[in-house]
Amino acid sequence: MTENQSPEKRPLQPPIQAYAPAFLALLASKLNDRISSEGARFTATMGLEIPVNTMSTIMALKDSPASVTEIADALNVSHVAAIKTTRILIEKGILVRSDDPADGRRKPLSLTAKGKRVAKNVSIVIEKAQIAYRQLFDEIGVDVHEALLKMDAALDRISFDKRLAQA
Repeated sequence: MTENQSPEKRPLQPPIQAYAPAFLALLASKLNDRISSEGARFTATMGLEIPVNTMSTIMALKDSPASVTEIADALNVSHVAAIKTTRILIEKGILVRSDDPADGRRKPLSLTAKGKRVAKNVSIVIEKAQIAYRQLFDEIGVDVHEALLKMDAALDRISFDKRLAQA
C-alpha cells in the first residue's frame, strides 16, 4: 500500500460482541441506562416526577426515618451517593431533615406528606418491576438478579483486579 492509498475499509465490530465477555461492564451499563430510561417513561405516565435512581431511597424511608449514613448502609452505596440522592428528594419536597432529640449530631430524614404520597406510587412501580423482571427472566431462562448476587459474592472472595492478574 502506498501513501496515497487508503486502508481497506472493514465494518466496525462493536466491542461488546467482538470481545465478549470482556466488555461485560459496558453492556451492564448500557442495560442499566436503558432500563432506567424506559422505567422513567413509565413512571412519568403515573405522574412520578422523580429520578428512577431515587426510588430505593424512598423505599428505604417508607416505614421510618433514617440518617444519610443509615441510608447509605442500607442501600450499599457510598455516603456521597446517598447525599446526592437525598438532596434531590429534599429539593423536590419529598424528604425533610430533622433533629434527633436523643443525639444532637444525628439528622434523620423522613418522608414529607408529599413524600408519603410519592412512596405509595413508588411501591406500585416496585411491585410492577418485580413482576416484569420475573417475566423477563423466565423469557431469557436466567434469573439475572440471582446471578448478579452470586457474581458480587464471588468478587468479594476474589476481587476482579486479582482475577485479571491471575488470568
